[in-house]
Amino acid sequence: MLFGRKPEPEKVKEEELRKFLNQTFDKKLGKFSSNAASIVKQLPALKKDFIRDCDEFEGIDAEPYTEYTWNPNINAIKSQKTAYVDVLRNLTSKFTSESEAPNAYFRYKMIMLNIDELLNNILKYNSHYKTVLYCYPGHLRGFKKTFSSIEQLRNALKTELASRENDYTSYNEISDMISKLNSATQEIGMLKGNLSTLEENKKSLHESNIDKELSEFESKLSAKQQELSNAKAKLSSLRDSIRIQTAPLDRASRKFDHISKRKRKLNYFVTNPIEAISSEEEYAEFLELLNELKTCVTPNAPDEKSLDITNKAETLDIISKITSLDLYRKILSLEPFDSEVRTITSEIKELERTIYSIRAIKDGKLKSAGEIERINREITNLQNSKVHTKAEIARLFAESYSKQILVTE
Repeated sequence: MLFGRKPEPEKVKEEELRKFLNQTFDKKLGKFSSNAASIVKQLPALKKDFIRDCDEFEGIDAEPYTEYTWNPNINAIKSQKTAYVDVLRNLTSKFTSESEAPNAYFRYKMIMLNIDELLNNILKYNSHYKTVLYCYPGHLRGFKKTFSSIEQLRNALKTELASRENDYTSYNEISDMISKLNSATQEIGMLKGNLSTLEENKKSLHESNIDKELSEFESKLSAKQQELSNAKAKLSSLRDSIRIQTAPLDRASRKFDHISKRKRKLNYFVTNPIEAISSEEEYAEFLELLNELKTCVTPNAPDEKSLDITNKAETLDIISKITSLDLYRKILSLEPFDSEVRTITSEIKELERTIYSIRAIKDGKLKSAGEIERINREITNLQNSKVHTKAEIARLFAESYSKQILVTE
């Protein structure tokens, strides 16, 4: 037996790295999955309970309590009661405690966000149907109990997620390096394709073939540019729809920051919500600042905290609307559109390189041999970068998971 010999590293192919990372991450989580699953498995029963509460409330034939309601319209109140129940039943029916995800942590994180969305929507519609709640105060015990139970499960799941937040941070660090490695591999593939095109054109393309191929690639480029323009317009519209929610608080937030002792400024959140809110912690800080601003503009605010602004009622209404929205989830929803823009941009770059290569041959502005040499240098640089990235991935696996790996092609 040999002593002191290092174990052979486990060989992992580049294309299998992400799957390997997710499997390793899930193992590191230990009891997290079973703990989170035991919480989530209670949700379907609570969903049924809430729908049952809707059915029971809808079936109540009692007259609404209107002693403190000015000029009540009984039929209108009953009609609102039916509409309120339909909205809650529809919200709850669409809710799911299932989520597809590459690993257990992200799956339960998405489920937690789904629960948050359900609870926030219920509270939003409660504010829309206040008359119903005022007029049937003795018939809401079932709703309150079930809602409270769902809240408790959400909080329990949030606690479980928070307990493994550091592990998730380490996972994301490796995931980012894998993305960098994959991008370099794709770039090398595109360059080799351009290189092949150059060499083939250099040898065999006649002028007529060059013109035809150049026209085809230019048409493809034009179509892709239009596709990119549409995708950017869509993304810009979504970003504007988020910014427009907070923009009306610009003046009030600046006045608030002037008297606030907080290090983070509310005005930065208000004017740059997408850049400022990149995590749940930052979103929670934003909500805290909003609540402090709300205190400063309420009619009974202490003199030392009161803000001298006009339209305080309008400002309070804006704050209420913002806090009822789940801005963080809306910001997360931008990622697929960002990804689409990145993908189309990459495709445009590939088309531009191909067009450039063909034009270089057609116009005689660049010697093919020189361009081939330049592309080969770029490929070499990217391959060297890949070597460094692979070594960094291996180091992070050893550091985070005590696993010795060797990344192979």
